[in-house]
Parts: sequence; C-alpha cells; structure tokens
Amino acid sequence: MRLPARPTGPPSLAWIALLPAALGLLPMACGGLPKPPAGTPRVPTERIATPIRLGGGQTGPDALGSALLERHNAIRTARGLPPLSWSPTLADAAREHSSGLVSLGRLRHKGHDGSSPADRVERRGYAFRSVGENIASGQETVEEVMEGWMNSPGHRRNILGDFEELGASRREDEGGRPYWCVVFATPLP
Repeated sequence: MRLPARPTGPPSLAWIALLPAALGLLPMACGGLPKPPAGTPRVPTERIATPIRLGGGQTGPDALGSALLERHNAIRTARGLPPLSWSPTLADAAREHSSGLVSLGRLRHKGHDGSSPADRVERRGYAFRSVGENIASGQETVEEVMEGWMNSPGHRRNILGDFEELGASRREDEGGRPYWCVVFATPLP
C-alpha cells in the first residue's frame, strides 16, 4: 500500500501487524495524529547520539533508542507484560528502513529495494519466530510517537505483542522531518 508523501501537515502513522514467518505479511493500515496546539512545550529528541559500548563489543542503544526502549517497557510492564530487550541487529534493520523512508519521502513498509520487514531482519542473520514493525513520520519526540502508536490498534498490538526484542531508529530528511522505525521480534530458540 502506498501512502502519499506528506512533507507538511499532521504526522503520519503506518503499521504492520505481527509477521509470523509461516504466515508472511499481514495487511497494513494507517492513521493520523494531529500536531499539538501551538505553544505546547516539546521535549526535543536526540538528533545525533553516540552508541554505548557494552562488554564483548556489542553496541547498546543510543540515547534515543534507550528512551524508546524504556517507554515501550513502561507501557508493557504496566500491563503485566515482560519487558523487551535491545537488539543491535534489529536496530540495524530499523536504521536501514528509516533511512530508506527519508529517501522515499513517505511511509511504507516495503523497503526502497522491495524488501519486507522480515527480509530486512533475515538478511542480518536474525532467525525469528515472529517479527513486526511500527513506522511513523512527523512526530518530534518519543512521547509524541508513542502516544500516536498507542492510539492506533495495529501499532498498539505490536507494542503489547508477544515479542522479546526491539531495535529502533529515527532519521530526519533535509527539512528536519523525522521518520521513525521500530522493529520487534522474537528469536527462534
């Protein structure tokens, strides 16, 4: 499904439901979230962040990734669900797609190279039982994008889904419009 480019106006949301490997892609839907009224204070997000180095050479989330992971886990634990863990591999897939969205100038789950979310995760060597993706454009802060996703049934289903890991990215186009991508997955045992 193609979504029109919206360089100005209200933020756009698009989602894809769970992607079990055996079932393939499920349909996607989109909705919108109005911008807050003028004068509403905004907490700026990190535009450039340095990854945190963990033991064994593994890269942890940058400041924005940490904020997204923390917010997802706060929502999940408030509902009695287990927290998600950060996955550098899923973050790489999210970075690839958010960069592709900037190049395309619009939201869609099909990558610039025709790839699906599952394709982008698989080509990084991540074997999964299920995978999902939330994307958005126009929201400036973690709080705004999470509010929009939680007000959208498909996005909320992914946030509260039976996933174990998460990777995330936010990229901006030349005009400063942000494009968000969060990839969820449960690895094969």
